Amino acid sequence: MKQILPILMLALSFLSFNNARAQFVVNVITVDCSGPGVCDGYAMIDSSNTINFTSVLWYMNGTLIQNGGNAIYNLCAGTYSVNAMGGGLTLTSPFTIGTGTPNPCAGLGMNISETMASSQNVCDGSITVSVYGGTAPYTYQMNGAPMTGLPSFNNLCVGTYNLFVTDANGCTVSQAANIFYDTTSTNPCAGFYPSVTVTDCSAQGACDGAIDISCATCAPFYVVWSQGSTTYGINNLCEGNYSAVVTDTNGCSFSTTQFVGYNGGGNIDSINVVGTLATGGNITGILMSNWIYNCDIDMSMLDTAYMVSATFGNNPANQDSLYTVWYMADTTGAFTYINCAFYAPFAVGTYNLVLQVYCPIKSTPIYYNIITQFDVQSAGIGSFAPVALSLSPNPVQDVLSVQGLENATYAIYNQAGQVLQAGDFKTQIDVRNLANGSYFVQLNGQMLPFIKMHQ
Repeated sequence: MKQILPILMLALSFLSFNNARAQFVVNVITVDCSGPGVCDGYAMIDSSNTINFTSVLWYMNGTLIQNGGNAIYNLCAGTYSVNAMGGGLTLTSPFTIGTGTPNPCAGLGMNISETMASSQNVCDGSITVSVYGGTAPYTYQMNGAPMTGLPSFNNLCVGTYNLFVTDANGCTVSQAANIFYDTTSTNPCAGFYPSVTVTDCSAQGACDGAIDISCATCAPFYVVWSQGSTTYGINNLCEGNYSAVVTDTNGCSFSTTQFVGYNGGGNIDSINVVGTLATGGNITGILMSNWIYNCDIDMSMLDTAYMVSATFGNNPANQDSLYTVWYMADTTGAFTYINCAFYAPFAVGTYNLVLQVYCPIKSTPIYYNIITQFDVQSAGIGSFAPVALSLSPNPVQDVLSVQGLENATYAIYNQAGQVLQAGDFKTQIDVRNLANGSYFVQLNGQMLPFIKMHQ
């Protein structure tokens, strides 16, 4: 764990007859990802800060990814920033999540099988260990004593044995095994043979793996996983090792450690589609984006998705790209905006427009196609209107500045499509009368999103 001092240190001065001054500094504590393609990094605001924040916004490459909370988890490697407000201050601290050295112990595990003793007082039981992953050669210990030769331990009495396997890198994995006596009329564990099914992640960095334990001959039984879950199966797993102990009402025990990998082919298991591809003579073709990473909402609970605006042209003289803004919201009320540019030189007619979005952290299934149709004439190609418009600051508190247009008329809409404010402007728009929330401003035929946030 490391600490990153924020680049910007803000101080708040209070005037009193003592002319006393107090300075406040916010630190962001970060933890890098454990390996390439693994999204398990996180960041948190240092708990020693002296400000009670009323608003905390987390951004990745300028895009809002979490609203609220003094910590953010499941981060991929990249550049981030946090915007914290409170006590009359607005503090912005950039930070970076890097990629740590791949774990040399990832994938090391073992399975064990036991042969029961012939009777309670005869020591003829045995345990066999099967090791996978890691780096050979392996060494073995049982109850703390080194064992040599093949990974099979014989002449064992009834009891519980703790087994340890160490590979050439010093990585260690352990499990417990039980030797019972085999008298069918008295053996409480006859037929206690749980089975384990592992489902790998669909792609590298996608946390959609699963492990399930079943046992048709040993119900009722109970499962305790290494991360604390007590269900028969665990889902939404990232790549890594997971252990479980299975017991039944007779005290019979079974332990296992399983490795969840990923589909090396990178195949996509399923795609959800919002919208319908139009066909017929009126459709010129299809413009499709690359896959766009966004985890602002839980897309497995997608409620609303549509394109807000589409405008052609890099500039009035070179119109070869379509600039779009999309809006998505889930059933919890969380929402996000996605900006996407499509390359479309000399476009005429009506197109199917497809935005491909995925989230490898919290949505299952994680791949989505959002489809809409548009006519290039409605995208401003005939008017040669400038399209390089931007708003700042965003989020805004009082005054919204417009870059790319010096003066024109404007209208501000809420998400229900109602006009809340309209008029003329000269480079700036006063938004102090708006409540906190998300809005659209219409400028020169374009709809641009912005967020209003008070101190």
